[in-house]
Amino acid sequence: MDKLYYDPLPYEVLGIEIFIPDPLQVKDAYKRGDCREFPYWSKVWASSIVLAQWLDDHSELIAGKRTFEVGAGLGLPSFIASKYASSVQISDHIALAVDWIDLNKSKLGASTVSSILFDWRSRPLPFADLVLMSDVGYREDDFSDVHNMIRQYVARGGDVVLTVPARRISSGFIEPLEALVHSRSKFSALDTKVLLLTFGDH
Repeated sequence: MDKLYYDPLPYEVLGIEIFIPDPLQVKDAYKRGDCREFPYWSKVWASSIVLAQWLDDHSELIAGKRTFEVGAGLGLPSFIASKYASSVQISDHIALAVDWIDLNKSKLGASTVSSILFDWRSRPLPFADLVLMSDVGYREDDFSDVHNMIRQYVARGGDVVLTVPARRISSGFIEPLEALVHSRSKFSALDTKVLLLTFGDH
């Protein structure tokens, strides 16, 4: 079986072209039961586009920083950040997602990018000046672990940028973090409303 499992298709977004898994093959694999839960990592979501665009528009906040993306899926925000950051580490807890991150790293010639298999329960936390998260608050069982990670990075003096879509569950995810919010902005992408929050000293 091919390491990537799905055929790569070119996908142009925000001035760069990355590979995404063939959506029809992903759907068929899920229907066959090849994966226990739907491979959310395999799609470019509205929250990742908003985060990537925000990073491109605020390059001065990224310049020279060591950046870490958690639950990155295909890693779009990180590849945009890599144009400005001193280093970028991209992570996901799905090994196949990390394989696709590596594929896109090679495609884009992103020499400052590295990848690791990691989730929000993993320790120790990688060092980072700036932590990126998009659409990570969709499963209540993960909320406390994600909250703890955000609090630890802010306590260390790091900055966190988080995007969440306008879903009912997102309100419950954000509420425990309200005291740490530095700024909030509303955007839209792919016909989806997205809230962007920063934590730390931005």
